[in-house]
Amino acid sequence: MEEAKKKQSTLGMVLEGIFVVVVLAVLLYFVLGQIALPREMEASYERCEPFEAQWEQVFEDGSREPVEVPGVCKASPGVPFVIETTLGDIEPGSALSFYSLKQDMKVYVGGELRTEYSTKDSRIFGNCSPRYYVFTDICEVDSGKSLRVELVSESAHAGTLKSVYYGDKAAIWRHHIKGNLFSLCITAFVWIISVIAIIACSIVRFRIKKELSILYFGWSMFLLSNWLIAQSDIRQLLFKNISVVGDVAMACSTLFLMPLAMYFNVVFGKRYQKECLRYEVLVLVNCLVSNALVLSGVVDSAAVVPFIFILLGIGCVILARALWKDWKLGYVKDYKYVLVGFSFLILAGVVQTFTYFYDGVSYAGGIVALGVLFTLLSAIVDWINKWFLMGREKRRLTLEVDEKNLKVEKLSYQAMETLAHTIDAKDNYTSGHSTRVAKYAREIARRLGMDEQTQNSIYFMGLLHDIGKIGIKDDLINKPGSLTDEEFFSIKRHSTIGYDILRDMSEITNIEKGARWHHERYDGKGYPDGLKGEEIPEYARIICVADAYDAMTSKRSYRDSMPQAKVREEIEKGRGTQFDPRIADVILSIIDEDTEYRLREDA
Repeated sequence: MEEAKKKQSTLGMVLEGIFVVVVLAVLLYFVLGQIALPREMEASYERCEPFEAQWEQVFEDGSREPVEVPGVCKASPGVPFVIETTLGDIEPGSALSFYSLKQDMKVYVGGELRTEYSTKDSRIFGNCSPRYYVFTDICEVDSGKSLRVELVSESAHAGTLKSVYYGDKAAIWRHHIKGNLFSLCITAFVWIISVIAIIACSIVRFRIKKELSILYFGWSMFLLSNWLIAQSDIRQLLFKNISVVGDVAMACSTLFLMPLAMYFNVVFGKRYQKECLRYEVLVLVNCLVSNALVLSGVVDSAAVVPFIFILLGIGCVILARALWKDWKLGYVKDYKYVLVGFSFLILAGVVQTFTYFYDGVSYAGGIVALGVLFTLLSAIVDWINKWFLMGREKRRLTLEVDEKNLKVEKLSYQAMETLAHTIDAKDNYTSGHSTRVAKYAREIARRLGMDEQTQNSIYFMGLLHDIGKIGIKDDLINKPGSLTDEEFFSIKRHSTIGYDILRDMSEITNIEKGARWHHERYDGKGYPDGLKGEEIPEYARIICVADAYDAMTSKRSYRDSMPQAKVREEIEKGRGTQFDPRIADVILSIIDEDTEYRLREDA
């Protein structure tokens, strides 16, 4: 039986090897055949070349002036202009390809109207026909005849002339497709991945009830890829009505920055939510106003493009400021893959813009499309990495939780309580202060719905939040009168001293940050770092409220403990300025429940 299984396994491996060899042989045959064997395509199908001719611009008074094609004519928006030349020897079955850059066009051969392009009767909005390749069939009997092209446009491109191509129609189309195929394929791939990301993340979000950053990035890339596809020079081969496609492109180009701001808001842990929300409103307003102006025909789409770049610049400033703050606080490492991908996208945009202005080539968007693809993939990698790390960390914590709890209970509880008493003993008027702050902080954490382990961590942070007072002179701490500016500056140093003392303690994560930031204010006017709002870690905001509550409900050298009503009034007054409103509401509810005023030093 065992021998039979080995034979079957060997046979399976042999068949797999044969399959790979056959596939490689077929691919090799294809490559060598295309390189070495004679061409079988008719020569006429390969005829595609720039149409070389001596063009002249014809003015209303009959005067003429030579003009270069491609080039720019003397023309104003809404005013027709005419260019003419003479056809040379024409081969049978030929065609000319003109490129209308938002221009209505009529092509005459020997005075006969051959081709006319205008979307006046087929578009709903706007005042210009969209960009379009206009083909005119010509044959050998047209040799020596005049070729007249009449153009008119309401856009800023009114007098712009693009290259004209001559040859077989299929060959000309192959030339145009070849110039756009790379960017179109990359963009289509980005579109597919973004759709998959949106669907997958929406399902996961519905199941786990958690916000996913990649969902917003998927929407941004979906809009951006829609815009790149809609802007493609070969879009007339893909869509029935390209006027509608142009309208959609306008909407996508003015809106894609909004979900991108949502994405970075989540990536930054909503530490800069206010700035992100303001930016999202700004993008939305610009989208609505710009599209209304363009669709109503008040302005051309080219007139609102600068506002997109202005918004992009504002977004980059906000992003740079947030990155600088996160760099100082050590948060950048949490989204390093995203940062690499976004940097690549910015680089791709710079290279594409440089290529456009330096070489004058058509802005097909190939390099940008590649940058978008890399950025999207890096965002997906970041999301997958965090997903696996979260699962791995959860499993690791499950295995270590008992051991961790034993260490904390055995080592930390006694040592920290003793240390807290030592700290409080330095101040004649703060006996038991650290223990009370720790208890209040833990109760606040419990009411906020935090798990027991987090509650214990916050308790220990409360115990040691004032450990930096060890480095402050006793006579300064116990000074009965008011402090001078210099003395107050010295007292404030206890937060950074505490941070330095605790930063090597690995048993409780972030315990040193509780010591450093418990005097930060929600409005950004605290110390030592002037953090603001959500920039301040939640545990430090909790300790801030607990510390202030105990300070008001305890005796001091200059006053007795405050009445409960006065304490409540002060907390209410500091809500949203000194204190996080949500945490202030919790301590207010505790005060309201404590009708006998038991939560104070002398109770």
